[in-house]
Order: sequence, then C-alpha cells, then structure tokens
Amino acid sequence: MNKLLHFISSNEAKVKEAQLILGFPVEVTSLDLLEIQGNDIVEIVRAKALEAFKQINEPVIVDDVGFYISAWNGFPGPLVKWLLKSGGSALILKMLLNETDRKAEFVSAIGFHDGNEIHTFIGKVSGTIAHQPRSTRKAPELETIFVPDGYKKTYAEMTLEEKSQLSHRKKSLELLKNHLQTNNG
Repeated sequence: MNKLLHFISSNEAKVKEAQLILGFPVEVTSLDLLEIQGNDIVEIVRAKALEAFKQINEPVIVDDVGFYISAWNGFPGPLVKWLLKSGGSALILKMLLNETDRKAEFVSAIGFHDGNEIHTFIGKVSGTIAHQPRSTRKAPELETIFVPDGYKKTYAEMTLEEKSQLSHRKKSLELLKNHLQTNNG
C-alpha cells in the first residue's frame, strides 16, 4: 500500500484487528463525526466516510456494525448503540424469553473514501441468540449472547483468534483488502 490510510476510530482494538487483517499499518485518527441515525448501514458508512474525508482530505476507512434480530424484523440493526444504552443484552434476553425465533445477524460495514469515490464492503455472520450471557473473556456485551451458526460457543467464549477467523468485521475488511490490492497495487 503506497498511500497512508486513516482508520477513523478511537477504538485501538478495532484498529489493531484491521491492521492484522489488512496486512499493513493504518493511521489511527480520531475525529468527531456526526453520525446519522437510520436503518441503512451502507448509507451510514457512506456519510461517515464522506464527512471524514472532508475533514482531513486524505483516504479514510470508517466502519459501523449492526445487529439484526429476526424476531424483531431486523431491529436494532445499526441502532445497536441505542439499544445497548437502553437495556443491552439483558433487555434483549428478557424480550426474547418466550420467542422461538432467536436468529440474529452481525453485520460489519466498512466505508473507504479513496479521494475520488466511496466504496463499501459488507461482512455478515448469522447465528442465534443464547438464552443467557456466556463469556470466558472480556468482550463487548452482544458477543456474550451471540452464537454463530455451526458453533456451540458465543463469540465471547471463543478465543480472540477463533472469533477473528469468522468475524463479520474480518469479512468486510478482507473485501476492502482485496479492493486495495486490485486497485492500488
């Protein structure tokens, strides 16, 4: 990669994961971005990428995550931060107590503004919501209740290495990496 890319985030762990997957260093840049609220995660990352690029006038990477619960017609989707502040996984588990449809999907959206246009990359992992939180390590709250399809463990019961191999963020970052290798040599 010949150009320095700015990963817009204040989350060091997220940036380290991105660097590991991308295979080259990115500049960690913390910006105060106005984050639009809505149901379209692609629209959200496109708006974030455009605003970040306008602020620093250099190539930027932004991301957003959605958590889509089937029984709730995809809610909270990208409004996951709001749900976490409103009751978090305890509220989800309480509201799904008698629900048979426990399917959910984590979606990672990456927005990349290369200076000319905005590219988006989506990674998804489907699974189910456990009946109680389970964790063997410090992990984000939703990871304690999400069991990826084909596994018996929640994300939070997996080692970071196990989780990283199948994560929604890894999938979207690999798509970005392929794009960069193909277009920026």
